[in-house]
Amino acid sequence: MDDLLGLLDDLPTAPVAPPAAPPLALSPAAALDAATFQQQWAVMPVAESWTAIAASASVADVLQQRLGAKHLKCMAFGTQGDVAKFYFYGEEAATRTVVLVELQLAKSSRQANAVLKSPNPAMVPAVSAALKSELATP
Repeated sequence: MDDLLGLLDDLPTAPVAPPAAPPLALSPAAALDAATFQQQWAVMPVAESWTAIAASASVADVLQQRLGAKHLKCMAFGTQGDVAKFYFYGEEAATRTVVLVELQLAKSSRQANAVLKSPNPAMVPAVSAALKSELATP
C-alpha cells in the first residue's frame, strides 16, 4: 500500500516477534563421563544464564525423565536442603557440539537458576527454551 499523503505515519505498527529458537536436535548417542564434564565445565565460557519460576515444586521429580526424552542427559543430580541441583549435557547431532547445563531448583520458592555453557552459543537458545518449557509444565 502506498502512502502518498503520509497519513499512515501516525498508525501504530504491530510489534515484531523475536525470532524463534532453532529446533533442538540433540544426539541420542551422546555420552560424556564425569571427569570430561568437569574438565569442560571449567574451561567453557558461560553462554547464557537465567532465572525462572517452575510451575510446581514437583517438576524436580520428573525433570530428568522429560529432558532425557529430548536427549538432554543428566550427568549428576542431588539435593542440598531445599535445593535440587542438576547437571545436564547434550550434543548437537549435526555438529557434535556439546552444551553443559547446571540447573538449581529451590522447591519452596520454585525458583530455578540455570547456567548454560557451550563453545557454540548458537545452539544454546534451543536448549534453554527446552529447559524453560519443561520447568513451565506442571
